[in-house]
Amino acid sequence: MLHIFSRGGINYLRDGARVPSRQNISQLASGAGVSGMVIALNAFATVVLAVVIDPQVSVMTDDVIEGRISENSFRRAITTLAGARVLGTLCAQIMLVPAALIIVRVAELI
Repeated sequence: MLHIFSRGGINYLRDGARVPSRQNISQLASGAGVSGMVIALNAFATVVLAVVIDPQVSVMTDDVIEGRISENSFRRAITTLAGARVLGTLCAQIMLVPAALIIVRVAELI
């Protein structure tokens, strides 16, 4: 879910490069080219990161220090979180080009 932070901006840059115009450059500079949906998704991802993921890792760290869970369990959990982040980023990259091409085609039709 953390890959949502950058996906919107990257898609906008790619679309602007494929269909160049003065308007694209001015929107990029002002931030006006970012849709409300991208802003909402970024806000949601930020809240989830701050409210759900970060506190859970902090609690797990405290549990390891106090001996309630083993270091191996903690390492597995951190590895899983890191792996999920990498997998999410890879999925976003795989979806990036097809999504950008669809957006360009729709923009050309309009």
